[in-house]
Amino acid sequence: MENLKAFLRKQACTVEDYKWLQHYFNHADDRELKLLMHDEYMQQSPALYNEELPFSTEILEKIHSKLNKTTFKGNI
Repeated sequence: MENLKAFLRKQACTVEDYKWLQHYFNHADDRELKLLMHDEYMQQSPALYNEELPFSTEILEKIHSKLNKTTFKGNI
């Protein structure tokens, strides 16, 4: 997984880097990629849900507004 992390953090890649990535995708188990994606999400998620950021508050207000407009109002 460390090799994949290093690849994803590179600013510029060589042809050999892309060949390595192609080989990785063709032969690796996808569990490693899923774990990496989960780790990245967990590291970045606090910034996504920071209510003190102006755009976060605006997005939450838009979501609530949209939910209020589309909520089913009939009998269940």
